[in-house]
Amino acid sequence: MEYNEKCPICGTENKQLNLDETNGWFICEHCGNEVNNLTRCKGVKVPVLNTVEELKKFCNIS
Repeated sequence: MEYNEKCPICGTENKQLNLDETNGWFICEHCGNEVNNLTRCKGVKVPVLNTVEELKKFCNIS
């Protein structure tokens, strides 16, 4: 499927991009920067640890 995405750096609309194939990455046709549309990126969950105790528990430290 092809998408139209606006470059977050220069604002140029890039047309007919196959973002499924590149996990959301594209090179802007105007400024040349390599950018990622994070809504299509397959990522991993990162735990949020708010206290030292949570960190110790997460790392199995007494």
